[in-house]
Amino acid sequence: MKNSVINVEYTPASIIKIFNNSIETQAFEKQIITIKGKYLKSNSDPSASGYYFDYLQDEIENYSLSLCVPQKIRNKLVDGKHYIFKGYFNKHPLKDGKIVTNVTIIDDVLSNLGYYYTDEDDKKFSIKKQKSNLGYKNLNFLLEDKLYRNEKPNIAIITGNSSQALGDIYSAIGESKYNFNIEVYNINITSKSEILDILSNINNEDFDIVLLTRGGGSIADFDIFNDTDIAESVLNLDSIFATAIGHAGDTSLLQEISDRDFITPTDFGIYLRD
Repeated sequence: MKNSVINVEYTPASIIKIFNNSIETQAFEKQIITIKGKYLKSNSDPSASGYYFDYLQDEIENYSLSLCVPQKIRNKLVDGKHYIFKGYFNKHPLKDGKIVTNVTIIDDVLSNLGYYYTDEDDKKFSIKKQKSNLGYKNLNFLLEDKLYRNEKPNIAIITGNSSQALGDIYSAIGESKYNFNIEVYNINITSKSEILDILSNINNEDFDIVLLTRGGGSIADFDIFNDTDIAESVLNLDSIFATAIGHAGDTSLLQEISDRDFITPTDFGIYLRD
């Protein structure tokens, strides 16, 4: 019987969580899946059938999964690099009652779809893991607490020099804008140096929230929001960091590490109003 294909990209953490649900696991077994993570070679000898049992570490959460790797594929892999694999999930009951799980890598698919990430990608994963360890600040609680005590939340809005984002925000907030102290910083939103400078300056001010937003733009302009130096600067902010830079079909690194991501400037304005 030919294996069916699941068109979802998994991680070690997501597979282990699926396994915790026995009903989902039964439907999940023997399905061809795509899985990604950090590949770690073991020191064990190959099995009688020529397979090595290595590990795939989750990029963010503290999970790892056994990986059953054919020798001819293993020779192409670099220890410690991040890969995307095609394979299928197995579970094997042992004589002592334990159940062993792994993902068996498919050799005829790897040559087309498997690859390791660049050093820049490794840095992105490190930043996302740092944010996961730091935790995400609660924007709802901060606003409710300040407003309940009749204090105006201090908000810094970073946007482009000719952006329409601010008008969209104010239009959506309406009269509720008087409940907030809003400071606007217009910069060249595609300039790395200007973004870094303004984030550094803002961090010395007493802002509760820092919003990075834009009023549209090309996919090329969107690349700046994947910059790792900017992302590291964001991690150092004392304020809650929010974004409203959404681009259809894309999610940037800054959105992933933001405490709250809004699709558009209008959505941010509606949120403040409500």
